[in-house]
Amino acid sequence: MTSLRVQLRDVVRRFPDTHVAVHSAALITTWIITAATGIIFWSIAARVMSPERLGVDTALISLISTAGIVAATGTGNSFVALLPAPGCDRQKRLADGYFIVGLLSTVIGAAMGIVASATLHLDLATAVCWTTTGSVASATYILKDSALVGLGGTPKLLGQNLGASIAKIGLVILLASYVSHPAVLATVVSSAVVSAMALGIVIPRLLTTLTADSPATMSGGPTRKDLAVFSIRDGAGSAMANGVFLILPFLTTWIAGATQGAVVALTLSFSLSLELVSGGVGTALTAGLSASPERLWERGRRAWLITQAIAIVTALGLIVAGPAVAAILGSQYQHLPVVSVLIILAVGSVARVPFVIWSSVVRAMGRTGSILITNAFGTALAIPLIMWCTTQWGAVGAAVGLTIASTATGFIGAVGILTNGRPAFHPSKNSA
Repeated sequence: MTSLRVQLRDVVRRFPDTHVAVHSAALITTWIITAATGIIFWSIAARVMSPERLGVDTALISLISTAGIVAATGTGNSFVALLPAPGCDRQKRLADGYFIVGLLSTVIGAAMGIVASATLHLDLATAVCWTTTGSVASATYILKDSALVGLGGTPKLLGQNLGASIAKIGLVILLASYVSHPAVLATVVSSAVVSAMALGIVIPRLLTTLTADSPATMSGGPTRKDLAVFSIRDGAGSAMANGVFLILPFLTTWIAGATQGAVVALTLSFSLSLELVSGGVGTALTAGLSASPERLWERGRRAWLITQAIAIVTALGLIVAGPAVAAILGSQYQHLPVVSVLIILAVGSVARVPFVIWSSVVRAMGRTGSILITNAFGTALAIPLIMWCTTQWGAVGAAVGLTIASTATGFIGAVGILTNGRPAFHPSKNSA
């Protein structure tokens, strides 16, 4: 992994600050708009579907999204880090990555179908069909984002993702009266179409442009082994961190019923706006960090303070808007604990910010093993805690369990940010 860290530092040095700033701004803008359109989608779904029906759909989407995240996150992060590296054979590494993700998403999606059939009382063949197809669509959708970032096409993300979100909103309205799982079908179809367009049109054009602009020899760059190692180590940790959020509606539906699961899914769509903002800052931070050891953690601390302030202000806004959120969802949710769950989830998102920023700095240093260990601890704490709390208090308990685990990992991140910065942590002096 030492060679990979050298390549990562070379990538940062190749790009001027203005380039990083433009791409970072495009990425953060895309994530914010994605969060906003996600809120609109779930608000409309809550209006056109009953809580019980929506709860089943959110549980299925939860399983599909979790499978997609597990299959694609590691390879996606490797695309961001390795595709810009000098000497990288981008076409081969893209082919390697898509093959790995396609295989993983198919296998994991089929396994999720068995889980869905056993827990949600769906026909086995139907459940496996939904989750397998959905997992592949979700994974390739996630992967195209990373491929575009790695190929320097970040500004193209906004148009594609906005188009997918608008299509998803239109489809759920159109399909609500005609199919059994309109929210699932709308999500899968929109993701699949946009992913196919990216893979068939946008990515080949970017590859052609990059080859014409910099016809460097494809030697000495990241190999298939480099991509696989990076994908496994970074992906395992990132998938655990994101998977806990995505699996929450399913766990709630399974333990406390479809209505409680719907409450969690709907409020999670609002609170995740905080996660997307901090995640956007974290991704920009990883892309922009220099190799200077005396400034690496200093910049990380500055980013933490700014992001923490933004998260607190945004969370306070969500809390104040809680009653309005319940009203937007419709009269069916007036007697349900929407506001309480939203407040608890917002607190958890604020508490998690230090971990997001810490992991971004550590990832830039190539120390993905540290992220894996911390995420393993967080997941081991979160899942049993969420399950126990959900059996006690339903949707409120699920939010409490997640928030406690988020606070624990956030504390670890804060300690890491505040205590690091010594020369011993320079990436050139540490093994991965």
